[in-house]
Amino acid sequence: MARRHSSKPANPVAFFIIAAVMFFMALEMVITGMLQDKKTNALRARCTAETTATVTNVVTESRTRKVHRNKHTYTETYYVYISDMYYEVDGKNFGLKDERSSKDFEKDQQVQIKYDPDSPDVYYLERSGDGKKLKFSLIPGAFIMIMALIMAIAGIRAKMNVPKNNGMTFEQWQEQQKQKEAELKNVRMDEVDQSFMQNSQNAGAPYLGSLNNTGDYMESIGGPEDNGDTEG
Repeated sequence: MARRHSSKPANPVAFFIIAAVMFFMALEMVITGMLQDKKTNALRARCTAETTATVTNVVTESRTRKVHRNKHTYTETYYVYISDMYYEVDGKNFGLKDERSSKDFEKDQQVQIKYDPDSPDVYYLERSGDGKKLKFSLIPGAFIMIMALIMAIAGIRAKMNVPKNNGMTFEQWQEQQKQKEAELKNVRMDEVDQSFMQNSQNAGAPYLGSLNNTGDYMESIGGPEDNGDTEG
């Protein structure tokens, strides 16, 4: 006998929630990239004077971070390269510490930097990708935004496919469907009971059909009901 599967309509609320989460994720990526570019450009505009810094030391440091991949969390080790430098402005030495994921400098290397003439301790050291954070965030942000749009369209279609039952809300309609399923199960159980009784009668046990209450049934299989009286 084939098993019946009840086809339940998709919940449009779930699609709308997923779409909203994806939309805010994409928006956060774009805003973060825009703010980082704005900060970098402001520092560039402030640091107009140029000088040479000398690398005094380069240290490699290992660190760990949590990485989520394929529904599992792993501890990943990565390395950073910390370069100590100093530069001189008007006879005063200023130190800086640069941290990168790649080893771009060597000890005793001369590096061109820019600094603020009014505040020589404020410097700008060029990095690859500076001023392009927004550009780099637009590609994944656009992809997530497209997925959010697909989820929103799926939610609209699911909402349109929900039957309109006398102005009932979706939650009321779901509750009605649950009640109908429960009633259908009860009808099927009654059919099974009737089929059992009919089969019993056909098998030579017609007395089962005359059992109208629990007392008759107990009497038929061994005696009257136990009313609490015991013989001494």
